[in-house]
Amino acid sequence: MGREKPLSDFEKVQIKGYIESGLKHFIIAKKIGRSQNVVSNFLRNEAD
Repeated sequence: MGREKPLSDFEKVQIKGYIESGLKHFIIAKKIGRSQNVVSNFLRNEAD
């Protein structure tokens, strides 16, 4: 199991939009085809 490629700018915008719409992390992950950890880590790092 290796590292996934970094999120694209488009994926980052998608995640932010889905969060603003009130979607849960696991649903966002399924919609963009990424793991729940990738979504959670991105959002945690954005908050810093």
